[in-house]
Amino acid sequence: MSEELQKSLSGQTIAQFVAPAAIQLISTPMHLLGLDLYNRTAEVSWGDRWAIVKKNWGVSAVARMCRIVPAFGVGGVVNAKVRKTLIEKLE
Repeated sequence: MSEELQKSLSGQTIAQFVAPAAIQLISTPMHLLGLDLYNRTAEVSWGDRWAIVKKNWGVSAVARMCRIVPAFGVGGVVNAKVRKTLIEKLE
């Protein structure tokens, strides 16, 4: 592996891609439950609510990951590298 590639694959870079994606596994069911509570206000059992959350959890989490990784993963890494380069030029 080249030295340049090793520098670009730092722990911080990996974390900036993995953390936003991983948190979707936790936040997606909470959002799905919130949507269900808002949209189905009638007497619905928690079992029925949980069934809907489980049914939609996987596809919703993947969709949210596809939306969040470019913004926070790629955007965060590119922003950090551009910022570091510009600060080095100012010094």
